[in-house]
Amino acid sequence: MHSFLLKVKDTVQVDQNVSRHLGHELNKDDWDFLILHYLGLDHVGHIGGRNSALMAPKLSEMDDVVKMIHMSSILNQKMIKDRHSWS
Repeated sequence: MHSFLLKVKDTVQVDQNVSRHLGHELNKDDWDFLILHYLGLDHVGHIGGRNSALMAPKLSEMDDVVKMIHMSSILNQKMIKDRHSWS
C-alpha cells in the first residue's frame, strides 16, 4: 500500500514514460487506435485539487500532447492525399 501512495505523488515521470514514445508511435502505420494512459493530471487533481499550482503547467503539457497528435493526424492525411494524387 505504501508504494502505491508514492506513485500517486508522481505527476511527471508517469506522463514522460508515455510521451517519450508518442512521436515514434504516431509515425508508424501499424495501428488503428492508440490508448495513451496519462496519469499525471489525475495525480495533480488528487494531490492538490483543481486550484493546485501544479495544475496549469500539467494542463499546458497535455495541450502540447493533443497538439502533437492533431498535427500528426493532419500530416498523415496530407501524405495519404498526396500519394493518391500521384496515382
